[in-house]
Amino acid sequence: VDDLRPEILGSPALTPHIDRLAKSSTVFDRAYCQQAICGPSRNSFLSGRRPQRTQSWNFLNHFREVGPNWVSLPQWFKQHNYTALATGKTYHPNLPPRWDQPLSWSADRPYVFAENGYPPCDRKDSLQNSMVCPSAHPDSWYADHSDASATIADLEYALRAKKRFFLVYGAHRPHLPWNVPQRFWEIYPPTESVSVAEHEAGPRGMPPIAFTYEVDGQPTLRSF
Repeated sequence: VDDLRPEILGSPALTPHIDRLAKSSTVFDRAYCQQAICGPSRNSFLSGRRPQRTQSWNFLNHFREVGPNWVSLPQWFKQHNYTALATGKTYHPNLPPRWDQPLSWSADRPYVFAENGYPPCDRKDSLQNSMVCPSAHPDSWYADHSDASATIADLEYALRAKKRFFLVYGAHRPHLPWNVPQRFWEIYPPTESVSVAEHEAGPRGMPPIAFTYEVDGQPTLRSF
């Protein structure tokens, strides 16, 4: 998850479908982010190596530059006779290039990455000129919906093929700006009743790189 900790399964987040899936799945509840921004964290997780090894700490580098022959997580399944398919935001776009194809993913199905992943807030819809803007757009307007539809098609293909498969759905959200369908905003209590973080600053002695949300000179808030 890019901008929020994945606090689900017992947290204030309302995730009924994930809750139902979890009841019949293996759930990893002690999986920790290796780097506090998207690109390096995804490079770390999918390569199985810490950022110190991948040399990826920003949105400029990727693990294939230092480990061209490393076997990624989906690549391992692919090499062991699994069909490896993916849609959406798995690796950060272009890190590695082309979603690490053809190394990481099978050629059975095209890699789908829908547009409109982070639709900006229209100032007339935003709350107090913020990056929160509940929207009347249909679900199909959002990239995650389109990518999820493609993932369902991939799953149906894999089942018909009757082969072992490794399937990844890469969601863009949670991620600012908070341009979300209005009905999801309405199922939560008013923002005034939500407690804020107790500690707004990093602890003493913490390396600065562990707290900054960008390390390539382009702060997220400014880019949006």
